[in-house]
Formats: sequence, C-alpha cells, structure tokens
Amino acid sequence: MLPKPLTTLKQIETQSDIPIPEESRVRLSPRVIQLREQISSLLDGRFLGMYNLSRETHDRFGLVDSGGEDFPRPDKVAAAFNPEDFAIVSKYQEPALVMCPPRKTDEDLLAAISAHSSVAVRTGPRILNPDHLDFDSDTQYRAFIAEAACKMEPSEDIPGRPLLKRIDHKADTRRFEEWGMSPDLYVLLAMQSIVKGQMIDRHTFTIFDGEPVVAGHYVPVGHCRKGRPTLEWFQSNVSAALSRRGRFRRVLGGRYITDF
Repeated sequence: MLPKPLTTLKQIETQSDIPIPEESRVRLSPRVIQLREQISSLLDGRFLGMYNLSRETHDRFGLVDSGGEDFPRPDKVAAAFNPEDFAIVSKYQEPALVMCPPRKTDEDLLAAISAHSSVAVRTGPRILNPDHLDFDSDTQYRAFIAEAACKMEPSEDIPGRPLLKRIDHKADTRRFEEWGMSPDLYVLLAMQSIVKGQMIDRHTFTIFDGEPVVAGHYVPVGHCRKGRPTLEWFQSNVSAALSRRGRFRRVLGGRYITDF
C-alpha cells in the first residue's frame, strides 16, 4: 500500500496521469502536482533521485523488459513501501532503490554489464548446493531498498570474529522487515555504482547473507576489486585480516509491483 499521505490519491489517478518530469511537457493537474510533491518528499527528498538512478541503470544496461512492459512509475514503486519502511532505511548507509527486473538472473545481469559497458566481470567457481532450491527468476518487478555506500562501515556487526559467527550474529539481529543480500541484488547495486562512476567494494567484499553457506564451509560473496564486479565463494576459515574486509549490506522490501 502507499504511504498514508498518498493513499487517498491512488484511486483517482490513472496510469497516464503522472508523467516523468524530465520527459514530459504535459500541463499537470493540481492533484498530480500534489501527488508528485508527496512522492518527492519521501526519504527527506531522496526517493525520486533513487528512482531516477534505478531507471537510468535499467536503460543503460538494457534491462527493460523485451516484451515491451514499461518501467514502473514512481508512485507505484513508492506504494511498495510503507512509512515504517522509509523510517528504517533513512538510517541506511546511502540507501538505493533496487528494482529487480522480470526474468533476469544474476548471470543475465552480469552478462548485461559486459554487453553494455567496458567493465570486465569475473565469476568464481560455481558450487553445487543440493539442499538449496533454485527457483525461476520472477516474472514481475520487485522493489527493494539496500545500502549502496562505496565504502561500507561495519554496522551492528562483529568484524573481528570468524565469518560464520558474523553471519549467525547478523541473522540473529536482523529486523524482521529486512532481507539478506543476494547475488542479483548485488549485481544491480554494482550496475548503479558504474552509472554513478563510484564502484562499490573496491577494497572490501559484501557477504551474501541472503544465501546459504554451502556445506558449512563456503560463503558466497561479491566484490569489485580491480574494477571487476565478481561473484565468488570464500572459505569460512579465511584469515581474520580478510574477514575484517567483509561487509553486510542491509536490504528492505521485496514487494512485487503488479500494476504500473
């Protein structure tokens, strides 16, 4: 549902009522102007900038659905969150809107980086986890807000401890509204960082706490050292010095957008 200030207007606006500001010269009605002002005030005015970066990223890397579906409008994306969500993510380190596109896996997203930029990507060895079900990619857009700082600072973490203890601690302290980081979300964050010209994780790595540890020993991670977005696995008994370079990125959301 939309945040409360937007709820009363949702039913009276049609899909063509809210053109993107920079792409339209349509004369707007007072109601549309009011709705846009309410959206632009979300997250202390940061939401529309986050939306525009996400949309630009999808355009830049050819992620717009090949079936001709449009990218969801900002009011529809805002409706995927509630006021409590926005209060939580306001404390994130550089919150970013991450729109997972329909029918795209993390492998598809990595291929899109190679196809639409000069950035080289690298993937580590694939490790089979027979206990983890590999579902098909979603058929609808899904909206998340995640931490996107280039240089993440440890937060609610115990960086001096072994990786597995840190992952257990993170799971125990995660808010019930939050998710763990996953490879597809990470690649989309890397794409956004390429668009901004500020690559994430050049000297750190992100722990995918939304994915299972394989055989109690292999931890899935992502990083962009040497400017190369990479998905791979680290052994859980890595040195304390390497473990300290690992970071968790908080994630909130995960709601589908069915009407846009």
